[in-house]
Amino acid sequence: MMSIFSRLFAPKAALSRLEVLIVHCVQAQLNPEMATRWAGQILCITGIERLPGRRTMRLHQTSRGKPVVDNGLALPLAGHDGPLAEVTVSVAGGFTPLRAVLHCQNGLLSAIEYHDDSTWMDEVASRRGAHDLTLQCILMPDAALVVG
Repeated sequence: MMSIFSRLFAPKAALSRLEVLIVHCVQAQLNPEMATRWAGQILCITGIERLPGRRTMRLHQTSRGKPVVDNGLALPLAGHDGPLAEVTVSVAGGFTPLRAVLHCQNGLLSAIEYHDDSTWMDEVASRRGAHDLTLQCILMPDAALVVG
């Protein structure tokens, strides 16, 4: 009985501590109106699909198993399906930085692609806290003109 209810009323998907830091870093680069839309998109994520190796994660907004598109939250990036921003996450001590590219589809955040396995940096973010991490965000040129 409990399994039926858990499938019907599944808990909202949760971003990891590292992923929260990354999306907030991008949000800080957006103008106030776009930052509000971005925050709304993050709150509406209901599904996270992490591919093996944790190099790519796909984000979904669904209701009753069907995709939901809230155009009121979409960034005004007409015809721009692709990278929105690149975030570099560094930790002191000579470790190799982790690069994350955030992709949008129809103005909505659709994926985060890491250029290496993100597991170790996620553990650093969870154990040490955000004060040990340095994040740098660069909006892609086409997107920066509209939302930056």
